[in-house]
Formats: sequence, C-alpha cells, structure tokens
Amino acid sequence: MYDDKELDKEKVEGILKLRDDTEVLAGGTDAVTRKSLVEIYPKIKDFIHVLTIKEIKSGKIPSIDELIKRDNRYTYTKNQIFTDNDFRDIEKKYNIKLERTDTQIEKTYSREHSLFYCYVWTESNLKDIGELALDIKNLIFTRKPNDPKISVYYDKKELDSVNKVIENKINFEKGYLEKVEKVFYEYWKDIFPYIEGKKEIKNISELKKFYKSWIKWWSPMAVSMVTPNISSLSKKHRNQALKMREDTQEFSDDGDRIFTNFINKYYPEYKEIVSVLKPEEVFLLDKRKLNNKEIIEIKKRLDGYTLINGKLCKYETLDDDLEKERLCIKKVNVKGTKSIKGQIACKGKVKGKIRLILNKNQIKTLQKGEILVTSMTSPDYITAMKKASAIITDEGGLTSHAAIVARELNKPCIIGTKFATEILKNGDNVEVDADKGNIVIL
Repeated sequence: MYDDKELDKEKVEGILKLRDDTEVLAGGTDAVTRKSLVEIYPKIKDFIHVLTIKEIKSGKIPSIDELIKRDNRYTYTKNQIFTDNDFRDIEKKYNIKLERTDTQIEKTYSREHSLFYCYVWTESNLKDIGELALDIKNLIFTRKPNDPKISVYYDKKELDSVNKVIENKINFEKGYLEKVEKVFYEYWKDIFPYIEGKKEIKNISELKKFYKSWIKWWSPMAVSMVTPNISSLSKKHRNQALKMREDTQEFSDDGDRIFTNFINKYYPEYKEIVSVLKPEEVFLLDKRKLNNKEIIEIKKRLDGYTLINGKLCKYETLDDDLEKERLCIKKVNVKGTKSIKGQIACKGKVKGKIRLILNKNQIKTLQKGEILVTSMTSPDYITAMKKASAIITDEGGLTSHAAIVARELNKPCIIGTKFATEILKNGDNVEVDADKGNIVIL
C-alpha cells in the first residue's frame, strides 16, 4: 500500500460530490478531481489517473510499483485491473471476448546471429526482464532462406512502455539502478572469463550454466542499453547506465561466438547446422547424438524460419502464424524514395558512392572513400569504418557503436535511418549532409 497518510474521508467525499455535481463538464471534471487529489497526495501526482473510484473512496492506495505498472498498460474488466494486459489470460479466465485489433510489429534490429542466440534474447525478454522492468509480450525473429541475418520485430508501443517503466522506476524506486548494476555485474563475472579466453566451455553441462547466466545478464544489459537514450532522465542516471554499457558493449555479441566455437570443436558433425540449432537440441547432446530424422528437420531451417514469442515456425507460413497471434508487420513503402533522414551522430558533408554491407562477409568489399551503409556496426566493422568517407546505419542512437566510433574517427555519420539499407544500392551517388541529418540520392 501507498505509505503516506490515509485519504481524508471528508475531502474524498467532497471531491466525489464535486465530480457528480459537475459531470456535465465532462473533461473538465477530471481535471478538477485530479488537481484536488494531487494536492492531497503530491507523491503520486503522476499516477492519479490510474486510481479507481473504489480506491479513492476507501483510501487504500496501491503501492508505487503497482501504480507504475498501471501507468504503462492495464486492462479493466469485471471491476478488476490487470497490469500484465495479456488479453489471452483475461479471456480464458472470465470466458469473455475482448474487442481488439491486430498489434502492429515493426523491424527494429538486424543481426547475424544463431537461433540459439535468438532463444537467449527471447527467454530474457519474455520471462526474465520483468523482474527489472516489464516482460515483453511480442518478440519475433525471422530468417530468410540462406541468409545469415535475422530480423527482429517488436511492438513499438510495447518498447515505449518498457522505457516508461524504466524511467518511472529510476525516478520513484530508490536504488533501482544500483539493483540493475548488481545483477548486471553478478552475471557478467560468470560469462566474461569465457569471452576473454581465460575459460573454455568443454561440455554440455558447462554450456547450460553459461546459457542461464547469459539470459540473466541479458536483462540488466537491455536496461543499460536503453536508459542512456531516455532524455528526460538526469545526466547522472544516464551516465550511470552508460558506464555499464561501455564496460561490455564490444563483447555483447561474443556469447554467440563462444557457443558456435564450442559446437564446431566438440561436435564438428553439426557445423553445417550450428546456426539453426535450438537450445533443447544442443542440450540433448549430453545424452545422445541427433538422429538422421532430426538432422533432416533441422536442416530445413536453413531455408528460413521464424521464432514468434518463443514458438519456432516455418518462414513460408509467417503471415498465417502472425495472424494466429493477432499480429501483423507494419508495411512501409520506400519505392522511389530519393532522400532519407536520420539522427546526426557526427557532423560533416560528403559526396560519394554507396557500399552496402549486409553481412560481415561483405566488409572486405568496401573500398577507401566509399560511403558505408549497413544495419548497424560492431567491432568487426572497425576496418571498414576507417576506410569509409561517411557512415550510415538503419539502427542506433547517440550512444550506439556506430555513433561512438564515428565521433572518434571524425567521420560524418547519420544513424537511425530505419530504411537506408532498403533504399540505397551499391554504386548509388549520394550526398551525406550530417550537419542536418539528410542523405540525398544524386
């Protein structure tokens, strides 16, 4: 319960009477009610709008943590508030059908990672991160046929909700970032010895422990990744999160390398399918080898797959599988686009030819003076970034790898364009105006 004074009964009755007497004023009524309650309860002024009449009348105000959850999303039905907002649970429990529209998801990231890595990401987002922020309800991965890259889709509104929860917890929950730091470094010390090469995974049992620590570390890592970009937070809090991020950012993809190296060394017969193995299939190797039938089924994933909220599906049935989950991919028409806008990471103006880098194998194709266009960068891209005359990415913020390295190299850089890799083609002549954040095809 909220631990300030109880609501004064006479004041509450007066507020509610005022509401009843002035109901004709509609929106103005809520404003009067809110202002009065804010005066009584200044500590929860940002959450007055998620209180119920019953709570106001009784004076039994929920905890700050509960109010934070409500502020981000809730469903109100049968005189109850559900903060997880999972309509499927509500419909099942009360045998009702809630009116709803399909949730739009949009491509947020592109990465060269294994299916094993996707499961780590999924386990953290759907089941673990709620301990620090808010569990994600919808997370989708797609891999096209014979493409080493995965595309990651989120519900933008849901990501905004997670950011809002983090912001509220930092502002209202004392010691929240210290708690995040504690979990972050607790599990980082378990996985970093493998990353720096002081330890090597030698058996499945050891891999299982690494996998569990990786998931537990992923959650605070995700908090540290988004917090520096929440502009409403104090510089102190953003820098505190940025410190965690900077300590580990260049190693964040190494978990996949460690897993892949383990399989290639100790189970070389599965080298061809290492990128499409599920964790449960890998852990099974502790007891027996995969049989021919299982291997044939696994190889089919090389022709594409989707991972929808933890459920593995075929790529060719993507639309139908999304429909079952009441999801749809946001469609964006970029045909004929001649100009692109993004966020300025490092100022400068350059004219030149585009070199599109869609995977790490293409990095060596970039020639000195060309303009690097890619989804995002990582330490593998440093050589290409040094040779490039400018850098353009689909993803990232001001504290992303591309932005930081571009500033160190003093290279014009525009980040967060979303669609540069879909619009620009190899050899395109463009002007990069990183003073204004514009790219124009000449």
